[in-house]
Amino acid sequence: MSSSVDRMGGSGKVVGVDLNPAMLAVARRLRPDIEWRQADAAALPFADGSFDAVLCQSALMFFPDVAQALREMARVVTAGGSVAVQVWGRLETQPGYGPFVDVAARHAGPEAVHLLGAYWVLGDRDALTALFEAAGPMEVQGHGGTKMRFQWRPWLGIFVAGGLSLALLSADAGPDAAATAASAVTKQTIQVTSLQDGYVIAGSKAKLQRRSGSLKVVVATRALEPGETVDVLWAVFNDPSACTNGNPVTGSPCGPADLFIDATGATLQFATRVTADANGRVAYEVSIAAGDTGGCIPGFPCRNGVTNPLGAEVHSAMFNAAGGRQAAQFVPPPKPSAK
Repeated sequence: MSSSVDRMGGSGKVVGVDLNPAMLAVARRLRPDIEWRQADAAALPFADGSFDAVLCQSALMFFPDVAQALREMARVVTAGGSVAVQVWGRLETQPGYGPFVDVAARHAGPEAVHLLGAYWVLGDRDALTALFEAAGPMEVQGHGGTKMRFQWRPWLGIFVAGGLSLALLSADAGPDAAATAASAVTKQTIQVTSLQDGYVIAGSKAKLQRRSGSLKVVVATRALEPGETVDVLWAVFNDPSACTNGNPVTGSPCGPADLFIDATGATLQFATRVTADANGRVAYEVSIAAGDTGGCIPGFPCRNGVTNPLGAEVHSAMFNAAGGRQAAQFVPPPKPSAK
């Protein structure tokens, strides 16, 4: 949405809509130049034909009444306008995420898989086409009125009909970081831990720099296989006080099952991919800005990204195709005592 607004160069008007007040508070802080409105996607507070286009990205599958939300999108666009909806394809066509779903099932039980299924419920192209056709007055591959073109990839379903004028955004929000002092900086240093049996990797070192608007981790570790390639993930629990499970292997207060507890405000995101040298050593440096969701992994909690950099529990975890390898797990630093 932001990039589309920037490309417009002030020549038009963009309105963002969300039902969640906390989400809107973060959005207004990040992009005060956009008009943000609290509203239900099934009852948009706009007159007929108010917009040239409507965008709904990675949200339609979470609406209680999908058909009504589509009817509202069709209603608020002008004749000849555009509606663009992005949803994820069926779970069985997700070759990159099947292993992550398996991990969730092992650690959090079948209920976690059921929750993850919400991301993929609109992954059938024919079913989604039927929903659009029923919404009216949209025409699929038609002429006149509001047209809908679509591109389709097995892993990502995109139904597109033009540009952007209204954005409908949907996400859960964790604690608001706006109240944190912008100048605050906290640094922590720990050793890296094995995710297979919980032992500390001798000779390893991980440093975390916390700022009110970002996190940065620098890791140097060993004991990997020579030439082994691992994916580095961010697992950030914005409200660690809500964690109730912990990691049974490493003993960290927040564990894999806590990713799926809404109250923790957790976000799981891809950071980078690195390869160990001939001696099994690897080093990397990664950063993530508050509110950044660019590394979100479909099917896993992302919510609003990092919203509490100074007080979150932060994991920089390394995974290969077989599962977890090592992680630097930083608990929140103690709060300064009152003077």
